[in-house]
Amino acid sequence: QTYSIFLPIHPETGRVLYVPMKEVNATDYTITFDDEDGREWTLPVTGGNVKLQWKPDFGARWAALDVDFEMYGKD
Repeated sequence: QTYSIFLPIHPETGRVLYVPMKEVNATDYTITFDDEDGREWTLPVTGGNVKLQWKPDFGARWAALDVDFEMYGKD
């Protein structure tokens, strides 16, 4: 229930946080989480506020760059 493909970037420290998500709002494109100090934050998943975990990051980059195949992959 707390897993998310988004890793929030702390708005004050700039550190990528590996914390559970309290809420993922698909209509507003926001996530809510508690930082290491227990403060609750709600951030949009756009505008460089989050990092994607590695596996969905590949798919997102390929979609954004219109990649149809991987040059030396297992095609």
